[in-house]
Amino acid sequence: MSDVEVKALLLGSIATLLSIKLKLKSTKKTRKRKRFGIHPMLLQRKSQGFYDNLINEIRIHDPYMFFNFTRMSSSSFDKLLSLVGPDIAKKSLRESISPGCRLAITLRFLATGDSYPSLSYSFRVAVPTICNIIRETCLVLWNVLFPIVLKTPNEEMLKKFEKEFCTKWSLPNCVGAIDGKHVTIQAPYKSGSTFFNYKKNFSIVLLGVCNADYMFTYVDIGAYGSQSDGGVLNQSQFGQKLSTNSLNLPSPKLLPVSSNGLQIPHFFVGDEAFPLRSNLMRPYSKGRNGTMPEDEKIFNDRLSRARRIIENVFGILVARFRIFHRTINAFPETVDNIVKACTSIEK
Repeated sequence: MSDVEVKALLLGSIATLLSIKLKLKSTKKTRKRKRFGIHPMLLQRKSQGFYDNLINEIRIHDPYMFFNFTRMSSSSFDKLLSLVGPDIAKKSLRESISPGCRLAITLRFLATGDSYPSLSYSFRVAVPTICNIIRETCLVLWNVLFPIVLKTPNEEMLKKFEKEFCTKWSLPNCVGAIDGKHVTIQAPYKSGSTFFNYKKNFSIVLLGVCNADYMFTYVDIGAYGSQSDGGVLNQSQFGQKLSTNSLNLPSPKLLPVSSNGLQIPHFFVGDEAFPLRSNLMRPYSKGRNGTMPEDEKIFNDRLSRARRIIENVFGILVARFRIFHRTINAFPETVDNIVKACTSIEK
């Protein structure tokens, strides 16, 4: 084959490739232009959105429905809005979404676990804006309410907790019940098995401590689901203070029916997943033959009754905020803020 023929063949091949490329380019789907600057549905927020219509109506005429919608009374909603409103308000030349609407969107999301598109249709707010509102408002709720409702108990408060445990659950010297709860999440990108737990799903851990009145007194949120309750405790701020005896625990004292003069330290109660310490009690284990002495059975029974309070607190939290009934599809940091918001407004 001569040089002329080779050149002709190469030119023909190049022409064929260019022709194919042009055809592919012409048939490639072009991106559709946006039909609207702002969707007409969103422009009807005042006239058809939930906040300015349904919520205001049920606030006046049906307090029960308002409570079911937001998981709080109208007076509690107003009080909460007065606390967080200045921090969630937006200043803009355009008409901005009011703090009340932002709070209502967030509470509805926590109360139902509705998807962002569903909330968008209901409140007439764009989906990306819904996402930002929930993330920002949850963080503000935690920052504002944490110093109010979850401040570290002092010695006098812990003495009060001890009296309540002794009176209600016949467990003297107990000042709190501790346990962990897994919050199911969508597997984070490239997280491997970090969040994978023994229940065969992905989660973060809510470590909670409560008093005898079913109120959180300490919370630690965001530990990896692959960690055990004992491991979460050791790495938490609460666990570190517990190990260094810096939790304002009252001085050891005699038990109500003590006859040996032995001073017993105050303590928290947990299940078998937690380590045994002088300030953290766990149940006695059964012997090799599956039995235990009667006094150990009585102790386990009283400890179990007191410990079940924290399980009930988690149950109340989940029943009130149904976001916990589904897998939360968000970044781990956002999930942390969602859980923080729920625990801070639980009171």
